Amino acid sequence: MITNEELDELERLESAATTGYWKASDRGIGYEVCQASVPINSQFRETFLREDAQLIAALRNQATSLISAAKENARLREALEEVASGAVKINRQDSRITNYSLNLVRKALNPEKP
Repeated sequence: MITNEELDELERLESAATTGYWKASDRGIGYEVCQASVPINSQFRETFLREDAQLIAALRNQATSLISAAKENARLREALEEVASGAVKINRQDSRITNYSLNLVRKALNPEKP
């Protein structure tokens, strides 16, 4: 799982990267990653396999959304772990509903476990 520090580093890198929509462009000898029609990698003239260039461009274009979703996931996971650990007080009158809810939370936190 990605850490908060790694997410912060990705966010910093994303903010510092060339802005605009990125795409993979065929150079005839391989693919390069471009912003509009200007190659991002023009200084080194590196080329990539088409699928690799497309992946790089697609991930760059969605970086902000992916980082936000990962941070939201971490916040929700932390809240769910607090509930699952019993840190939230259980109202005795609603114990059946609470137990059912806690079991759902536990399954969400550990989907590989039966």
